[in-house]
Amino acid sequence: MGAVDVLRDVALDDMERRAAAANSSQASGSASVTTAFAVLSEPLVSRAMSDEDTTTGPVLVFAVGRAASRVIHGCEFAKLRGSVVVGEKSLANNAEQPSVADEACYLFVDESDGTVLVSCQYDELTSAQSDAVVRAIVQAMGSSPPRKTVVLATMPNAAMRAHASPPAAAYFVETDATSSSSEGEDAVDEATALPLPPGNVVDGTAACMLTACQHRGWQARLFVAVSQTGGGLADATCGDEARKLADVLKSATGGRLGASVAKDPGVLTSTSSASLYA
Repeated sequence: MGAVDVLRDVALDDMERRAAAANSSQASGSASVTTAFAVLSEPLVSRAMSDEDTTTGPVLVFAVGRAASRVIHGCEFAKLRGSVVVGEKSLANNAEQPSVADEACYLFVDESDGTVLVSCQYDELTSAQSDAVVRAIVQAMGSSPPRKTVVLATMPNAAMRAHASPPAAAYFVETDATSSSSEGEDAVDEATALPLPPGNVVDGTAACMLTACQHRGWQARLFVAVSQTGGGLADATCGDEARKLADVLKSATGGRLGASVAKDPGVLTSTSSASLYA
């Protein structure tokens, strides 16, 4: 039995126990509670640091939706470490091997430098579910806060209230901690993204992660590529958005990540696909 099978079995067993507990709670008249938990084959971060040390921790890349997830699945040297399971979501229809088409939240680690890569592929999460997923990821990081968090997502063009002139390939929002230290090499390349124009609002799981970073004083940027379609898991026409986000990630990580994109949402076709699940 491979590592993927073990993780899936553990997750399903844990889901059954939590579902039974939830049913018992509902039967007794208690309010239902949204739960999400990380199932790990080994820790995401190999060494512990103090909670105050946010200068030497790993980079955290958090991708939300099909387009952004294709970027993660195309990253070289990434190895599967686990997943975040939402109690109300079923894993029954997912592929035998992790795929961009799965409804799941996969946790990878780039073994070349320790970058933590999260591919959040759950579609239509409620606010409570988004909060639970983000809490589970933060807890999975243990006592090693990321020195930088990069959030990747898409925003439907119809939701944009204002564009830059000319329109940018992607836009970004950042935490206060990032704004105060965004000079020099950490500045955003204007060729890949511009500040989100006033009047626009980013919501959903991506915004929830940025808010969590803001509350903790972490450096983080949320990048959104504007989608001409919905941009959700059911949207197969997200190649342009994936390429825009790949360019953003490549720029944000100094060229380390984002060089390739998995072309087929159901099949990993990048050069790293052979080693991704080893």
